[in-house]
Amino acid sequence: MKKTKENLLSKNNYDIQFEELLEQKQYTDEAKSLILNIIYKIQGAYPDYKRTKPNVKSKLDIISDIADTIKDKCDTIEVLNPTETKGKLYVSKKNKIIKTFPKDIDLLQAIYYIKTPYTKRIENVFEKAVLLALEKGMAINGVEIIRDFNGWSWNNVLEDEFEKYYNLLYQDLIILIGEGELESVIKSHNVIEELLKKLKYLYGKTKAEEFVQIFVKACVVIYMNNGEKYEDDVLEYLNKKEEELSEFSNKSQYISRLNDKMNENTKLGCKIDALLSSPRLLSKKYSTKKISEKYKDIDSYRISLIKYKNQISNEITSCRKMMNPFEYVKVKNSIKKDVDDLNEIKLCYNDDGIIEKLLIDLQKKVISCFYKKIEVYDLKKELISLVYEIRYYNLLPLGNKELKDIKSLKNDIEKMQIEFVNKLKKNRVLDIYSNFARINYYTFKYIFEARMVNINKISFKYKIVNNGIDIEYYDEESVEQKIHLALNKEELQGFTKKENRKIKIFL
Repeated sequence: MKKTKENLLSKNNYDIQFEELLEQKQYTDEAKSLILNIIYKIQGAYPDYKRTKPNVKSKLDIISDIADTIKDKCDTIEVLNPTETKGKLYVSKKNKIIKTFPKDIDLLQAIYYIKTPYTKRIENVFEKAVLLALEKGMAINGVEIIRDFNGWSWNNVLEDEFEKYYNLLYQDLIILIGEGELESVIKSHNVIEELLKKLKYLYGKTKAEEFVQIFVKACVVIYMNNGEKYEDDVLEYLNKKEEELSEFSNKSQYISRLNDKMNENTKLGCKIDALLSSPRLLSKKYSTKKISEKYKDIDSYRISLIKYKNQISNEITSCRKMMNPFEYVKVKNSIKKDVDDLNEIKLCYNDDGIIEKLLIDLQKKVISCFYKKIEVYDLKKELISLVYEIRYYNLLPLGNKELKDIKSLKNDIEKMQIEFVNKLKKNRVLDIYSNFARINYYTFKYIFEARMVNINKISFKYKIVNNGIDIEYYDEESVEQKIHLALNKEELQGFTKKENRKIKIFL
């Protein structure tokens, strides 16, 4: 990683450098101790984390992100007493304040919340719902390294239903575009548009548009189910859009209103120009009580007038643009689509199981995108990394199940994995032991489901029994799993390696 002025840390002595950083902060000793404990846990868990989840940030990047956030975005950390308050964490991005229970996971989650961009009120409810999902997802993803990895094992311990939703949405995007690209999307001016752009580049127009359509709908439905104020927010936005659509329906009246607005802004712009071009008029205007109380000096007032003039010019340009018939139709159709989409969501957002249904539909789109990776990856290192990625994906939780165990996804996952195993065989990544593809697949399928951190070490033994074979899977010397495969007589004659001997899955 290149050293920049934002990167506070070097590769060595994280603890010492963090202690120096914390000395500059007016945190309590308890808060400082929690932060140092987070860094200690990250260092210990990182090797297993990186092996289990390919293409993660470097350890230096992860720790530097935390340091940068603490330095620039967090002036106060208050450790709460759990017996005196219900909320386990509170974040104010504007005031740079964190309040948290005395748990390192809660504090790290709060640090990731405060890291996300501070934006002014967003009117577009689609954009708002997506940003909330990404903010929540980033925080849940950020604490994964100390939540699920303890130096001995890897376990996904998410219990909250909504955390599972947000985590799945965020992990879908990491899988599709990568964590670095996802963070650039979050910082962009138009999140949905930027996400669509990146997905089109990687997977084509059709796949990208289908994914984004379901993704945005899922985000809005989850947003509405967060509470009454979120539900009201969406319904108010729908009413506003329906009013806008009604205004667009009468084209002549709409054009007349645009002309009136443009003429009004033009006159206002001329008045501002007259003030800015005349020091005497500007000084006279500034001397009025109302203006002088609002601005500290005449220069501040002049700057505000220039900004206002630019805003007016932009509105005039927008009005002229909207008078173009093609632009008029384009905007009208966009508003109509928003209204149609929100009315559809309004009808179903509180139906039982609607969120999980949408997320399952979304997973079908994600699974279809895995084929592109299978197609373009050829190097052994890339292919093994993809094995780990698919295994990680299979074990993501939704509801009370992992994705691999959801009935309506099993067929899609199976077809994709069969395609991938064929690619692994073709590229001599797997040690084939049967002449029959079915036997090889159902033997190697275990690598996409095994919970052990290092699946490179998996080996297996098979033993022929009356109606098929028994297979034992080993993590070095320890038996991790046993399965039985029923075979016909022809399949029983097709083995190329002797039974009762350990066979490494990866060559």
